[in-house]
Amino acid sequence: MDRLCWLVVTCFSFEIAWSIVLYGQSCIVLVRVLDAWLKYYLTNILQNTTASPRE
Repeated sequence: MDRLCWLVVTCFSFEIAWSIVLYGQSCIVLVRVLDAWLKYYLTNILQNTTASPRE
């Protein structure tokens, strides 16, 4: 679980740094889309990880 929390924090930190470096403040809409996509993607990973041990 610690590793999973670390992964989530790393992903969000990377997203923030990446969006600032590549897009800056001018593409805030795109950054919001990426943020929403990342949250959706991480939610799927969490669900899959939770479901896997039962098999």
